Amino acid sequence: NVSLVRKKNGSGLVFQVAIQPGPYFSIMNQLRIPLGSYIPFLNDFGGYENLVRTVLEQANGSRNDTSESLEFEEDFLEILETLIQHTMPVTYKEEYLGNIQKAQNDNHYIRGRIRFDSTGFSDDAKSFRHAAAVIAGERLAFCQHGSNYCTTQNAWASDGYEYLGDYFVNWGHNTPKQKSCTFLSLPSPAISKISNKHIEKNKHIILVGTNQRQTNDGIAIADASYAIDYLKSKQVFIDTLDENVKEQLYYIPWPNKDTAYFSHEAYIKRLYPDIKISTGSLVKNLLACRLVVLDHYGTAFYEAMASNTPVIIYFGMLELAFTPEAKKMFKRLQAVGIFHDSAYGAAKTISASFENIQEWWLSEKVQEIREEFCRLFALTDTKWSRRWIKQLSDLQ
Repeated sequence: NVSLVRKKNGSGLVFQVAIQPGPYFSIMNQLRIPLGSYIPFLNDFGGYENLVRTVLEQANGSRNDTSESLEFEEDFLEILETLIQHTMPVTYKEEYLGNIQKAQNDNHYIRGRIRFDSTGFSDDAKSFRHAAAVIAGERLAFCQHGSNYCTTQNAWASDGYEYLGDYFVNWGHNTPKQKSCTFLSLPSPAISKISNKHIEKNKHIILVGTNQRQTNDGIAIADASYAIDYLKSKQVFIDTLDENVKEQLYYIPWPNKDTAYFSHEAYIKRLYPDIKISTGSLVKNLLACRLVVLDHYGTAFYEAMASNTPVIIYFGMLELAFTPEAKKMFKRLQAVGIFHDSAYGAAKTISASFENIQEWWLSEKVQEIREEFCRLFALTDTKWSRRWIKQLSDLQ
């Protein structure tokens, strides 16, 4: 699959490329080409070697509304072709046969059996096992393990691997259209454990951040420059909060330790030396606080909604290609004050209503939309295991 996404400012296109030449390998890259027209989603480009050629041919063929031509010198194309050949993953070339034979010889497969497993995005051996299982006639089943599933259309990771199995377990009654797998709507075991468990024990506002990876996070970031806007939005939010409310603010970075990626904790501490940082369990903090604030759409939103924790979430909605059903849901969330499309608006709302958060959250209109969101996207059940056993037992 090759997914191409328009740059937000319209001056060009950021080509967000998700390449899936087989069931065992995924890679992502970015190409920036100054085009002013829309490039559709491309499928079946014929292999990794033909990627650039196919992209350029399709780009030329789809630009009927402009007289501009897209041409590259032969020297450039030769260099590019050489680069592609020399950077070809060995699992796609000389090591493929040995890897698939090892997966077949080292594992036991039974035709017709359903194999439940996690995906092998970063585990070649696991991906080869899945490929060998398919060859042997087994059926593959994957499971939702976070947010974005069934709500975003640009989820390359799901489309490129998880939805290619025979079954996919999703946390709710809303399922994507036109996918090859069969969706099984079942409650999440993890969030079922915290269903309606929120009890306010302090007045803390916990602001939860997230990681921003431009190398392999096509789900959340179509335009890599969004990471800069994301960091600036934190400043806007904190600076806009009233001082008395800001005294209750705790920042929870994710990941909560320094990694190879940008350290959000160091960034925030440099701007706000006195800000309180919490590196403890997110769930424990969430279940006890007065309000959780999310500057991104992620799993923590599902946890807050399911646990009935007062939550306000803000982000630029255009950064996510929501499904039509999810768009309607977020418009409803916005109407009751849960979702805000700016950090400024979220901070102003919190400053004005901080002492009455519980009254707002427990209102009939808020609880109604919260329960509907959970039914569609974050399903829980205290007896979730019974539903799983029954559903899986019924599979033929």
